[in-house]
Order: sequence, then structure tokens, then C-alpha cells
Amino acid sequence: MKTAPKLLLAVLFSALTFSATLAAEKTKILFLAGPRSHASGDHEFNAGCRLLAKALNEQSGLDVEASVINGWPKDDSAFEGVDAVIIYSDSTKVVGQGWEKTDELAKAGVGLMFMHYAVHPSKEQGEKYFQPWIGGAFETGWSVNPHWVADLKTLPDHPISNGVTDLIRAYDEFYYSMRFPEDRSQVLDLVTATPSKERLKRIINLWNENGIKGIGKPQTLMWGIEREDGGRGVGFTGGHYHRNWAIDGFRQIALNAIVWVAGMDVPADGVPSKPLIEDELNENLDDYGKPNPRIPLPKVVEFMAMEPAPFVTMEDLKKREEEKKAKDAKKKNQKKKAPQKAAKPGTKTAAAYESPVMKSGAKDRIVALDVDLKKSKELYLVVSNEGSTSHDWADWLDTVVEFEDGTKMPLTELEWGSANSTGETRKNKNYDNKKLIVGGKEFANGIGTHAPSVIHYKLTKAAVRLTGKVALDDGGAIRGGKSTPAEVRFMVYTTAPPSDAASPAAATADFDPSSLEPQKVSLEHFVLPDDLEISVWATTPMLFNPTNMDTDSEGRIWVTEGVNYRRHAGRRPEGDRVVILEDTNGDGKADSTHTFVQDSELEAPLGIAVMDNQIIVSQPPSLIVYTDVNRDLKFDPAVDTRRDLLTGFNGRQHDHSLHAVTAGPNGKWYINQGNTGAQFTSADGKTFSIGGPYQGGGGKFYHNNYDLGGMVSDNGRVWTGGFAARMNRDATDLTIIGHGFRNSYEHTVTSLGDVFQNDNDDPPACRVSWMMEGAFFGFFSRDGKRTWQADQRPGQTIPEAHWRQDSPGTTPPGDVYGSGSPTGITFYENGALPEKYNGMLLSCEARGQVIFGYHPKPEGSTFALERFDFLKANPGTLFRPSDVLVGADGALYVSDWFDPGVGGHADRDESVSGTIYRIAPKEFKPAISKKRDPITLLSSPSPNVRDAGFVALKAKGKDLIPDVMSLLENSNKFVQARAAWLLPFAGESGISIATAMLSDEDAANRLLAYRVLRNAEHKFDDATLTKLAADKSAAVRREIAVSLRYAPIEKKVLFVPIVLDKMPQDDRTYLEACGLAAEGAEAEIWDILNKKYSYKSTSSWSDHFAWITWRLQPEAAIPALVKRARDISLTPEHRDLALDTIAFTRSKTAADAMAEMATGGDIAAKRWLLARAWGEWSEFGMKEKLKELGIYNPDNVTITPMTIPKVPKESSLPAISEIVKLTGDAQNGEVQAARCYACHKINGNGVAYGPDLRGWVADQGIEQFLRAVIDPSAEIAHGFTGASVKLANDAGYIHGLAISQTDPVIIQSMGGITQILPKKKVEKVGKMKASLMLSADQLGLTAQDLADLAAFLKDLK
Repeated sequence: MKTAPKLLLAVLFSALTFSATLAAEKTKILFLAGPRSHASGDHEFNAGCRLLAKALNEQSGLDVEASVINGWPKDDSAFEGVDAVIIYSDSTKVVGQGWEKTDELAKAGVGLMFMHYAVHPSKEQGEKYFQPWIGGAFETGWSVNPHWVADLKTLPDHPISNGVTDLIRAYDEFYYSMRFPEDRSQVLDLVTATPSKERLKRIINLWNENGIKGIGKPQTLMWGIEREDGGRGVGFTGGHYHRNWAIDGFRQIALNAIVWVAGMDVPADGVPSKPLIEDELNENLDDYGKPNPRIPLPKVVEFMAMEPAPFVTMEDLKKREEEKKAKDAKKKNQKKKAPQKAAKPGTKTAAAYESPVMKSGAKDRIVALDVDLKKSKELYLVVSNEGSTSHDWADWLDTVVEFEDGTKMPLTELEWGSANSTGETRKNKNYDNKKLIVGGKEFANGIGTHAPSVIHYKLTKAAVRLTGKVALDDGGAIRGGKSTPAEVRFMVYTTAPPSDAASPAAATADFDPSSLEPQKVSLEHFVLPDDLEISVWATTPMLFNPTNMDTDSEGRIWVTEGVNYRRHAGRRPEGDRVVILEDTNGDGKADSTHTFVQDSELEAPLGIAVMDNQIIVSQPPSLIVYTDVNRDLKFDPAVDTRRDLLTGFNGRQHDHSLHAVTAGPNGKWYINQGNTGAQFTSADGKTFSIGGPYQGGGGKFYHNNYDLGGMVSDNGRVWTGGFAARMNRDATDLTIIGHGFRNSYEHTVTSLGDVFQNDNDDPPACRVSWMMEGAFFGFFSRDGKRTWQADQRPGQTIPEAHWRQDSPGTTPPGDVYGSGSPTGITFYENGALPEKYNGMLLSCEARGQVIFGYHPKPEGSTFALERFDFLKANPGTLFRPSDVLVGADGALYVSDWFDPGVGGHADRDESVSGTIYRIAPKEFKPAISKKRDPITLLSSPSPNVRDAGFVALKAKGKDLIPDVMSLLENSNKFVQARAAWLLPFAGESGISIATAMLSDEDAANRLLAYRVLRNAEHKFDDATLTKLAADKSAAVRREIAVSLRYAPIEKKVLFVPIVLDKMPQDDRTYLEACGLAAEGAEAEIWDILNKKYSYKSTSSWSDHFAWITWRLQPEAAIPALVKRARDISLTPEHRDLALDTIAFTRSKTAADAMAEMATGGDIAAKRWLLARAWGEWSEFGMKEKLKELGIYNPDNVTITPMTIPKVPKESSLPAISEIVKLTGDAQNGEVQAARCYACHKINGNGVAYGPDLRGWVADQGIEQFLRAVIDPSAEIAHGFTGASVKLANDAGYIHGLAISQTDPVIIQSMGGITQILPKKKVEKVGKMKASLMLSADQLGLTAQDLADLAAFLKDLK
């Protein structure tokens, strides 16, 4: 080694010395964070301190060294050289361990700052320490602690104001009326705000007359002093809600204060810090022994929309004081009578409280509550239905929990872990979402529910007392001035209650896996291809009720269970599980099982995805990510992490909710939600609102789905449920890729980038589809306000109307195969099966007890989907496939829910059995590579395993080219495609390869290249886009159109006409892609094409141009369309198309044209005018036009009440078990079927009012059919919950299906009779608990008739 020149050594020594000097001169700031308290998201002292310290160390650019210690330091060495100490804790929990040391630091000139609750010492401590240290403090009895929205104003010309340019508005527990010294001339009012009654959102325990006097007057929220010892002190009352640190101005004033208190100069533009993203806000949160709820970024609009708190006046305070004195006197003079009763003998768990039985006719339907909770952290509020659910509306009123530390909290301010009841449990409303009223008295605070009900709270600290009232709500107890059969009993438990506590008449044994008799379908009952075989890989008791599954890179299978599904919620009080199964010895059968996580928050989650060590569970309201930090395959909150990646999804305990995440070949994650709706905010702050006119089927809705319908999301568009989206793995850059589903249970993404999905419905309209990006399938109307039934046209079949196939803006639905219940789906690309199976799509059909297979073939701009039965169980078995996946070993795995039926919101298999079957070549021996390198992972047969390989290779950057090239040489086109997605991330060399692929002879490669480059946000020049827009492949041209949807208008008018000009005949998918591309530029694009084609007359339009006009709906085309609609030289089809185009054009010109044609007697025009007047033409005065034309006058409507008669309490029929023994006569059954025509369409006869009966008996079984006919209200099919319309002025009721609940209300009753009701003539639209269907007794069916009917329907396919 050569010796360095002396001059160089001198320079190096000088630099090192200078660097060391700089380090020594850094300002040292020490944060002391208090221990956890309150609930997650509140008093996050550790997370808040670390967030601020990070900003100072990494973002401020200042010479500071900020460190964080939890609690008081173990020794004084932590204070050596410190310039400022920042204490953020509960009261004096931290400083109370070092009064003398802190006083010593203050007298030595060290800066001190106390934040939020840390400014609250005792009165004596405040006077002795806090006033000299920081100038003042919170004093009990003098200061107040409301939660309010404050507009923060900083002290002008003080460093605290540096960089503060905008209004700082925050909602926090801002204390005010601080106790300052009598001479407060030295105290600086650094930050002030003025409280008002409207801005007060919560008034809690320490309210007093100073709070009242302070209304409308500026209050000091941050104050400071410059002490004689040379040090500075600051107190700040904000910081209760952790989310507020994400408000830039809020964080700015805190950082400015910290730097100022440390004796530094605050930069002229303030202390710099970067805006927080949601992931950063959720770092370092306190561990409460359960996964933390995701803390969203704060939104001003949300807390400004909160209702003001009821104001507490001086009179209220005096009244409270008098009541307190009276209560204290009573305690002193007599022993308080305990209200609770002893628990019933024989119960496993004693109730801490049990009320008398309350009945509607009793005088006292309200009872005081005062329960000793014995320092419990568990609280169960139980309401028993006493054997009947009729009218059992129950209220927990003014309930307050008192904790061991003396704090109190209304139950309405705590979040329950679960709430299982008949219908929805609500805060501050009764079961029916109305005011809480008991005995005519209204209560503002309380919880409304419907028995049987169990509400479970997991408290963050020990609770000692529960006070309040329990009552039977007037809404359930009184109907029409008369008492109802309502009967309830209230109970409070501090441990899990017995399973029959809420429903004694329907008592079930506690969940005991060892007592079950596992069941499965024998292998001889399956039919599958001859070159494959099926075997049992795992079965109960290794797993129970599998809802979904995924595999990891080592071949383990991870399963979500649904033991607590629907009516069995609470069967396993500890919560549902994620279990891991493994074949450890390679014999083709799982021999090991264990629980990864069991969480009371998990209630029949419907999705799981394993992305390396991140386990994503779909559990409304959240998409939960469990990270197995130490990779030991067991979730330990002390080591591992849990976070809500996204939250705001409706449908807890609902099948139409959040489903499994899947990884795409592009490094994105894809999510999927049914039509229960959602409102969530991505990690980069964009809020998406997705809804529609559906809120049935039970379960929990966190947002009103009707209100979400038509709401504009932050990206400026209206989305309707269900929907699918793709996003980055951190939940940023979220894009909706499809919407308008009913309940797409799952979707799958191929390595070529194609998305396939299935969708489920009770009418015969289930589908398996290729999903074009941006596709709208039309289950709800495009404005999210109407059901498909509301828009069904005369002559349309259910599938046509259901997926709106005659309406512009919808995408062809693919393979619509009729009735069913599709669940899991996967796409097979490579693995253990013979090569002929590569490229096979598999879709589970639980109702049909089959797994459908497809080999999708490109056809124009879409795919041809020819269906075949890949795996089918023989009739009569209980096989109900819930999921299918490609294992890491390349075999196929199928999970079986195992149940007598599907749907009806229920599971009927009391053994909770479940099985995983393996499908593989005969004599297959599993072999999984031990390698975990990125190439091996990306080559995996399993898509979510491949995701880890993509991430690792992408991180290589320019160095990944050799790896990519080796994969591009693979003989399997899907493996090649996986490598292609990485090319742009390899720099210019990779981009050049991908760009060259745009000119490949194979259209599939050109399509892939465009997707790959677009995914990497590659900028295409106009020449390239012009060439691709005219590509000979319809699929390539379609993809160009899809990518132009969000392009500037100048790009749209340049390229969309080129794509449209080359539209293939009868390719609706292609046309829809162009329609999406043209958004916002429809008129300009139509004008370009109209001039290009230069038709001599409107009658000479080509079909090509007529369909383009139909999709673009330009206002300028209306005159020509009117001519075409009236041109008798054209075919009826051409004239109808013109009329339809006018009907879907959203303009006054179109509405007026339709009205003109209706005036001329055009019946179809009248129908369109009636249909559009309350929708997209309502703003054009069409309601008055209808009145003027005599088509519809709300003042002269004749309304006919129509109600369903009550089902007899007792059936005259024998038991089902006896009817099943009868021999049915199918020929007579066909005759008896005529009695069903009023509700069901059978063999072309009858009305499509109720569910389609084809295949129903074969799929569900005769027993279930008989149960449904004898007691139709026991289980009501999805989508067929009845509505009860109460007419105004006591004019009666109409029972039926609510097709529209806006104005006018449209309701369809038995026989298909539809009535249009002006809203002013409707008092209320409510849900029916009873079925709309008449029972067998009401229809006059005998036992033999039922046997005959079942025999006929069993063979009806």
C-alpha cells in the first residue's frame, strides 16, 4: 500500500477535526415519551415523539440530535449535554419520577416543553414547578378539556410564526383556561384560538364554569416563557389525536416551538418537515394486545361535519352538583341496593348483571343499570330474545364505563370489537336508525340494537363500573298504539357469555372441535379428466369451514376459517383463525397444522393472500396486513405487526363484501369488493366512494350504501359497487379497474396482464368474464341510483337487463351461465399438470357443485369463453367449493366449504367440516425447489409466490438484465411474460428491448409490450401511438383506447378517431373501450368522424357510425337521430337504436326531443321519458313535462294497497322428515307449479318476481326446498328482501320489491304488478322481516302436493 503524501494527510486530519467539532456543537434534544393510555390513535406518545424526532434529525437540515426515551431515563447520563427536554405523557407519569432532576435542568438553563396531558400536574405541583418552568399549567377545577375544532393563530413577530402562512385548523382535545401566575406579563401567548358552541364536539369530565365563560373569547393553547436562568419553557395542550401530526401547520408550530425552546434560531420559513403519508402516521403505534385500527390522514371536512355537542350550561353544572351531593349523602346514610341478580344455576359463565324480563305491555320498560365490572378488560353487552325475535328493539341508554384510574367514558365513544344482532347495531339511534325513545322520552346518547344481540368490547384498561339504563325501545314495543309481543332480558358479562345467552330457545353447544364428527365427500363421487386424479390433502379437524386459501413458496397452505359465519357469529368467541397446513414428509397429504393468528376481530373473513411474510386478510371494514417479522409462522403482537392497509369497506358478516387480494405480474396488488359498497382513502390521500341502491342481506354496514351511490370520488368519477382496483403494495396509486358488479367473489390476473373474474347473483345471470380495464358491468345504473329491475325494458331477458346489455357504457359480460354461486377462481400457467392445461381458467361454482374450466381464446378485442366441467361432484353430495388455487408444487388445490346448501345467509353443516382436495397427475409426487432466489420465485406456478420474485428482481435495477434474458428464453409464454414486466426497470437497455417488442410480428407480444411500458409510466411519442392506434390487431387497438381514458383532450381527439375508424363489426367490447377513451371529448371525436364520413343523408349512415353515435351520445347528433327514429325507410332495429341513443344522451336537447316525439304519440318515447325524468334528465324539467303531456301526474295517481297476508303461526303440514318419505309424482308436480306462477317463472310461464327455480331443488336439496316453502321467512334469498311501503294519511301499505326508493318510489308486488308512487304519498319505506312469498299452507298445498312439486322441480335444469 502506497504512503499518502503529507499534504493529503494534513487535509484529511483537518477535515476530521472540523467534522468532530461540528458533531460536538449539535443541539441535543431529548424526548421523554409516556406509556400507552386511552385507545389506539389517542395519546400515542411514543409514536408522536419519534415522528417529531425523525423530522428534526432527517428533514429539518438543522444541526440537531434528537433522541427518544420511553419513560424516565434509567440514569442521569441521558441528560448529559442536553439543550432541551420535551415531555409528552399522561399527567406527571414521567416527570413525577424526576422532579428534582427536572428542576435542576431548568435552573441550568435547559429548555423544557410539556405537551398535551403532560401539562396537567396537581395544583401544588403546578404552582411549585410548572409556573417557574414553563409559565403555567392545567389545573383541575379551573381548566377545561373539551374536544373542539380550533383555528390556530400564532403570535405575530415571534419565531413560532415562522413559515406559518395558511390557516391551521385541527380537531383535538385542546385544553383551555390554563392556570397562569397572577403576574403573567412574562408569559407569551404563542398560539391561541377562540372556542364556540358550534365548534365544541365533545364536552367531557372536567367541564366547569370557566369553559362556559371562555366561549367566544381567545384562549391560549400554547404558551411560553424566557426564564431568568436563560432557558425557555413551552406548554402545548394539543396532541390528543395522533392523526393531527399529519396536519402540516400543526406539526410546524410544534417543531418551531421545540427548536425555540432548545435555544436555537427558528429558520425564517419555519422548521422544514416532509408531509406525512398514512404509513408514516401509523408507525410506532402503541401495542394494545390486538391489531391497531388504521389511522387515516385527517380531513377537515370530516370533523367540521361532526354534530356539535349538547352544550352544558351553568344550570346544568348546578344540577349535577346537587345530584352529586344527594348521591353522596345516600351512600353515607344507607347501604346501596345492588341491582344485579345471581346468575342462573348451571350456566358456565355468571352474568355480572341480569335485568328482569321486559315486555312491551309493562309499565316499566326502562331499568337503571349499575354494575361492578371487577377490573375487567372485557365487556359483553347481551340482550336475550327470550325465545322470540319479534319486535325486540333494545336500547343501552346513557351507559358510561368508569375505569380503575378514575376516568369515565360513555360507551358511545368506545369502538366495539364486534356487534352481532338481528339487523344493525347503531350508536345514538335505535335499531331502525331513528331516535332513541322510551315511554315517549327521547334519549340523545345510547346504543340501539335488536335481540338476540351480543356487543363485545375489548377495553384498553381495567374497568370497575358500568352505569346507565336499559330499555325496550318504543319503536319495537308499540305499533299502531298497541303493544307488540316484544320480550327481552339484558345481561352484562365480563367474560365470554354462554352461546345461548342471547337466544335461549335456539341454544347451541359451545364450540368444541373435539366433539364434532368431521365429514367430507368421498372421492368416488367426483368426475374429472382421465389423466388427473383427486386426493384428500387435508380435512377436519385440521381446518374448519374454509372460506379462502393461499400458498407460500414452501408449499404450505394458509386458510381463513368461517366458524363464526353469519347466524353462528360468536360460536367461537375468541374469533376466527388463519391456519397453516403443511405436508412435512412429502407423501401428498398435510400432516401438520397450526394457528397463525386467532383474532376476535376476525368473523368469517372471505380472503387471504400470502405475499412473502405479509399475510393480507380481507375482513371488513379493513384490509388487514399481518407481517410475520421473525418469520416463525406465528403471529406474536410483541414481535410482529398488524395494520389496516385500507379501511372503510361495508359488509362485515356479508358475502358481498371484501374478497381476496391477488398479485399481478406488474408488481401491483389487486383488490375486489362486492356491492355492499365502500368509502376508503388510499395511502396517498385519495378518497373513493363506491355504492348503490342495496343494503340488505344482514351484516354490518359502516356507510350508508344508498348515500354512496352517485357520490363523486376524488378522481372525479362515479363508481358503483361492486368494484375491483389495483394499487401499489403500500396502497398508493390506487386505480379502479372495473365496477358495476354484484358480488364478484374473486378475480385472477394472468402473467400477460389479463384479468378474469366471476360474478354471482340469485336470478339466472351468473357470469365468468374477462375484465377490460375500466369496465362497467351495469348491476346498478351508471349514476349508482337505480337497480337493474328499475331499468328493465319490455322483452328483455333477465341476463340482458341484469348486465344492461342494451345500454351504452356497459361491457359485454362474457359467459352468462344462469343460476349459481361462483366463488374462487384461478388461472393455470405452469406446474405439474400436462402442458395442455397451461392457460386454463378455473372458476368454482358452489351451488352447481362444480369447477368450471375455460381455455380463453382471443376473439377480436376480447376473449371467447367456452365452458366445460373440469371437476364435478355427483348430485346429492355436500360438495361446495369455496376456492381453487395453484400450489407451489404445481398441483391444483380445492377447498370445500361442505354444506347442504348455499345462500340464505346461513351455513347448515353443524360439524363445520372442511376439506382441501389436491388434483394432480396420477402418481404425482410433490417436489418444491429448495431455492428461494428471485428467478425460482418468479417461475413459481403460484401468482402470489411470484410477487416476491418480482420485488427482488426489480430492486436489482440495471443488474437484472441477465436474469430477465434467461427467463425470456423460457419455452412457456407465461414465464416469458413475467420477465417482460421487469424490462423497463432495467434502465435504457430494458426499455429498448420492450420498445422493440412493439413491432413484433406476434400481436400478443405487441400487446404485452405496450402494457409493460405503460405500467412503468413510459412516455410514448405521437408517432408510436399513431402506429399502434392503427395496429392490425383489435386487441392492441383496444388497449390503446383503454390507456387514453385519463389522457388530455388533445391526445384523445388525435388518436381515438383512428381507433374508432377501425372498429370491427359487432365488437361491443372494442366500442366500449373507445367510449371510455373518448370521455370528455365525445362531441369533438364524433364531429371528426362525421366530417370524415360525410354521409349525404341521415338514412345513409353506416351501422358502424350509428353504433359509434350510440356510444358517444353527442348533443350535436340529436337532430339527425330524431330523423332516423322517424324514418320509416329504416328497419325497426335502426330506428330503435336512434331512439335509444337519444335516451342516453345527457342534455336538455335530447330530453326536449324525446318529449316532442312522445307528444306525437310514440309509445317508446313516452316510456323513455318516464324512465329518464327522475334520473339523468331530472335537471331539465322533465317531471313537469310528463305532467303536461298527461303521461304521469303525481297529483292524480291511483294507488292500490297490496299486502302479503300473515303466515299462520302453526302449519297444518306434517314434519319435513315425513314429507321427504313420500313418493313424488313429477307430472302432478308440474300442475301444482302453476300455484307458483305469481312469483316465479317456470318453463316460460309465470312472472320473474322471485328467484329462478331452475336447478334450485337439485342444488339445495329437497329438505331445504320444503323448508323454504313451508316457512319462507326463515331464510330470504339475497336481493329479494321485501319492502313495506307505508302510504301517507293512513292509506294503507304496499308490500313488494323496492325497485326505486327515490322520487317516485317504484315497487313491484306479487304477480309483477308495478306501481309508481309520488314520494309525497309515501310516509315510509321499511324492510320486511317476513318473506314476500306465500307459504305452502297459504297456497293450499298438501304434503303430497309438495312431494310432487319437489319431484318436478328436481329435474328442472
